[in-house]
Amino acid sequence: MTGKLAPSLALMLALAAAPPGVRADETKNGLGDIAVPGGSGVKSVAAYVTDMKAHAQAMEAETASRIFGGRSAQDGAWPAQISLHDATKLTNEPDSRFQSQFCGGSIIARQWVLTAAHCVVLPDGNIMAAKDIAVRSGSTDLRQGDFRPVARVIVHEGYDPIRIDNDIALLQLAQP
Repeated sequence: MTGKLAPSLALMLALAAAPPGVRADETKNGLGDIAVPGGSGVKSVAAYVTDMKAHAQAMEAETASRIFGGRSAQDGAWPAQISLHDATKLTNEPDSRFQSQFCGGSIIARQWVLTAAHCVVLPDGNIMAAKDIAVRSGSTDLRQGDFRPVARVIVHEGYDPIRIDNDIALLQLAQP
């Protein structure tokens, strides 16, 4: 192999989440530095990630109370909208519906749901088992609605979790 070694995983992950124009250089310790455009200078990956985490937490607090269009959606107004749940975390406890929800999607046919690949691909690159996913539909309230088991998970063959290319997946429901 010629040229520079590939950047470390930490550096690649930081760049994957970085806005356009951010570039990075590997350092001796393998963690690297990030050059942030706009006069911010160069900072370590750790400092950049820490700054981005603080920014994300501030945004979360700022947007938590926002409702698109200024009003709550009425039940049935968006019938194709679903929530995805980790079936291994669903219990008879009411709170499990909140703790198990991890993503969303849209019903596109009687037995098919369209979602993002990043929702169903695990950090190790494996695809979630269909039996571990439940699709909830029929209500804007997580305490209500019907759960449907998933029979099959299909992730776009060109999905790239680093570049977030082809971030699309299909879930075939076990029953309509």
